[in-house]
Amino acid sequence: MRPFVLEVVGEMLKVDCFTLDLSSAQALLVAARDALKGGSIKRVVVLTGNVSDIAEAVKKELVPVQRELSNGRRTAWVDERARFRGIALWVMHLAQDPNGKALSTMAQAEDWLQSTEAREARGSRVAGP
Repeated sequence: MRPFVLEVVGEMLKVDCFTLDLSSAQALLVAARDALKGGSIKRVVVLTGNVSDIAEAVKKELVPVQRELSNGRRTAWVDERARFRGIALWVMHLAQDPNGKALSTMAQAEDWLQSTEAREARGSRVAGP
């Protein structure tokens, strides 16, 4: 089985991950660079629901992947498990990506990808003063 599958759907890149180890994270970075050439991709969704584990060392390898994915684009990482959303949020913070968000469902991801708010602005609005 391949560790991930990339699919371009209109202006969106869909990344469906099955394994996230050191070699697959490095391969994902190369594949993302290739898929994003040309500038037609405006939004990226990363699905991690099929990933069973992410080692500590792999998290650090995902930071450059997120930087590549988010370069001028909105990103959403989707996983119903809180642990994996937490990892995605950690990666986004280290990548300094204000337009990325970790979400539980594709419906939430679609809403986020269509919006224009930054993650922290939306969080402040929802949480209130």
